[in-house]
Amino acid sequence: MTLLHFETNQDRRDAITEIAEPWEEETGVELNQRAIAEADLPTEIGSSAAAGTLPGTAELSNRALFSGRGVVSREDPTQVVQSIGEDAFYDRALQFVNDGQGNYLGVPLYVWTQTIPYSEDYRQENDLPVPNTWEGFETFAEAANDPDNNQYGCLLASDQSQFTTQTFQMFALSNDAHVFDTDGNIVFDDDAMVEALEFYGRMCRDYNPPGDMGAGDVGPIWNDRQVYLYSSNIISIYFETAFQAETTEDLDYYDFAALLDGPEKETTFGEVVSTTTFNVDAGTRRASRSFQEHFQSTEGGVESPYISFLHLQPALFNPPRPDIMESDAFRDQEIIQRFRDEWIDEVIPNAIENMERFGRRGEEVFPEIGDITGNFLITDAVRSVIDGDDPETVASETADEMRDLIE
Repeated sequence: MTLLHFETNQDRRDAITEIAEPWEEETGVELNQRAIAEADLPTEIGSSAAAGTLPGTAELSNRALFSGRGVVSREDPTQVVQSIGEDAFYDRALQFVNDGQGNYLGVPLYVWTQTIPYSEDYRQENDLPVPNTWEGFETFAEAANDPDNNQYGCLLASDQSQFTTQTFQMFALSNDAHVFDTDGNIVFDDDAMVEALEFYGRMCRDYNPPGDMGAGDVGPIWNDRQVYLYSSNIISIYFETAFQAETTEDLDYYDFAALLDGPEKETTFGEVVSTTTFNVDAGTRRASRSFQEHFQSTEGGVESPYISFLHLQPALFNPPRPDIMESDAFRDQEIIQRFRDEWIDEVIPNAIENMERFGRRGEEVFPEIGDITGNFLITDAVRSVIDGDDPETVASETADEMRDLIE
């Protein structure tokens, strides 16, 4: 059986091989890995479906999971979720893989959220507010901005990538701005979205470092302290903990806002990575279910399949299950032990339970978001406003493009 996934790092691939070995010995099924870049998953699934070479199982991003919804089994992931126990998962994690009709397209494997990291030292020294509101973010950025001395107020994504859409969503969702209304109509041209585009565009235009800012720019610019405020996914706490601190106390210079308390709500953008089963033959589907249950096993504590996998990337591979998050086995890892207690006790779980993303409105799911983001319509809109175009005009024209695309 083939496992399609996007853990292209060799250490992670080796770890998956090791995790699979006991299962292979027990079942007699050989697990082959097909690792490709995350961005290429939707194309890979489409071409495999057309060629009749779909793998038996997969680890997929939320976007890839829903883009492949036509060839993904509902029955098998639902069985695995029910075998583990629906109550074992955070409600919001299951909501992210719900197909909108009471079935699950995937089994949540790990979850991460968008954050706003900042220098707590700089904030206190300059008597600035915590940047967890629009006003607080702007006040902080304005105070820190000194471009003549190569110092910038903030770093928000602005390049031609999905990272820009990802970062923008935290701000838009906090203003209750969405791509779809609850009936599935495009509402990208609503006032709430115009306001979000205006604010985000102005922050980038007035306070960002020059040029297009992408995911690869965050680390070097932050480490050089050219900015004291930025937005990134929660893996940022791993880099600070792993490379800048030997103890929890060493992290006193750093903090992050896990939720943005915007004009309308307190929320963030989130991602649930899941395992799933494709619509293949019954024997392969049975093996897929068996492997996913093995993958989620915590028998053996720190050395168990699931805990050892989560420990491959602390801060990014956050368990979508409260019992795992609270367990001694999960916390028994060098980097995680340096986290502040409140991060793992309250902050990260609270972010998971309040995360949102475009394409979902409560229990309603609008898979067409995959076509919209895949064509970079949101990224293009954000970049146009950053370049100085009128937000209302951009929102209106982009909404029309979205309607033309999905109708």
